[in-house]
Amino acid sequence: MPEEQLLTTAEVAHRLRIKPETIYAYVSRGLLARVKVPGERSSRFRLADVERLASRTQATRPDRDTAATMRTATTLIAYGRLHYRGVDAAKLAPVTPFEEVARWLWTGEWRGD
Repeated sequence: MPEEQLLTTAEVAHRLRIKPETIYAYVSRGLLARVKVPGERSSRFRLADVERLASRTQATRPDRDTAATMRTATTLIAYGRLHYRGVDAAKLAPVTPFEEVARWLWTGEWRGD
């Protein structure tokens, strides 16, 4: 399976339209899990977890910006980035054949690595 996308605290705050302090409150309440990256002092957060939390809170927050966003079951386009199943497509493109990505999107099974 390709490496999953991890977001910084600043990226999560921007995506959820909240203050960084609120992220830590979400972590302490068990609403959001943090990921420790070896060699880094700061926490990271899985894009899929952030998107799941965003879908719960989206209706309650006013838009802070007008960035185009589109989400489907397999694709997220937001803030000028394209993600397939939570993985940044720009990271897949240079190292993964098009056919493998297409098969992965179609079946959900990863044969790469």
